Amino acid sequence: MEKMEDGEEVLIPNIKMPKIIDQSRLKRYEQSRKDLGDLFSKLKVYTIFANNDGNADSFNYQVFPSSETEILINNFMNNISRIYIRRNKRSQEKRCFIDILELKKYQINL
Repeated sequence: MEKMEDGEEVLIPNIKMPKIIDQSRLKRYEQSRKDLGDLFSKLKVYTIFANNDGNADSFNYQVFPSSETEILINNFMNNISRIYIRRNKRSQEKRCFIDILELKKYQINL
């Protein structure tokens, strides 16, 4: 976990990102290459892997979405946008799950 300037803790994978992303925010973590491949397969993305050290376990990857990826992500976003969560048992105020997770800005419009 990495603590951001606003105090929020986030886990950010060590991947090659466009220069618009602040590289200092990226952090290494361990992951199974097989599990990562399974995830990419389910998301139907195109992936380029590159070994960046003499260590075979260390690699970078770039992910490129396909048209099917956009459909999967939009279906997921549509499904979770229907979930509303009450702040506590006594509260009548409900918040949309997608707003709580701050995912609306990542929604892909077809």
